[in-house]
Amino acid sequence: KEFESLPVFLKELENYKCKKFIVLQKEDLETKKAINKIKNIKIIEQMNNGYGNALIKGINSVKTKYCCVINADGAMDPKYLDKMRKLCKNKDFVFASRYQKPGGGSDDDDSITFIGNYFFTHAGVRPNIKLSKQNKKDLMWIREPFLSSKYDFGKIIVHGHTSSYQPEVKSNRIGIDTCAYITNLLTSLVIEENKLRFIQT
Repeated sequence: KEFESLPVFLKELENYKCKKFIVLQKEDLETKKAINKIKNIKIIEQMNNGYGNALIKGINSVKTKYCCVINADGAMDPKYLDKMRKLCKNKDFVFASRYQKPGGGSDDDDSITFIGNYFFTHAGVRPNIKLSKQNKKDLMWIREPFLSSKYDFGKIIVHGHTSSYQPEVKSNRIGIDTCAYITNLLTSLVIEENKLRFIQT
């Protein structure tokens, strides 16, 4: 929840000489209240819903030579900001990920799990490739052609990554990313024998 994590992260950024733009939805009064006493920040209200629209709004507001997009979930340590800025020299773009090797990853970062007739992964799979031969990059990042595919994968793919406001149940996949960072609606899939149900916070 941004109203809990954002003040903590902004506190960590206090000693860094950089402009801090916070992109929020207009109706996110709880987060605005949580950060209203923090100095040297500018709140930008996004006009449309969605993470992509927040990125566009934030990047278009930048007038400096460099910018860094950071999610306020505590996953990024600001001590790397200067290192990333130096890497930007003579480059247009630097992408950093906790999944990147060497140095990234953790014990809970398994990209797939098989249970019965279900195949669990972060983003999805590439059609026409055996599940045992899937590329890890696809498992973490794919959208199309996976989302529109009617391909029979041999198992039902349970995934997140691509968000919707309600769970998506298709013949070959179940999407359970319900935009928790916007809607505060976290969805879990419960599989009981041949029955499916969802638990939502």
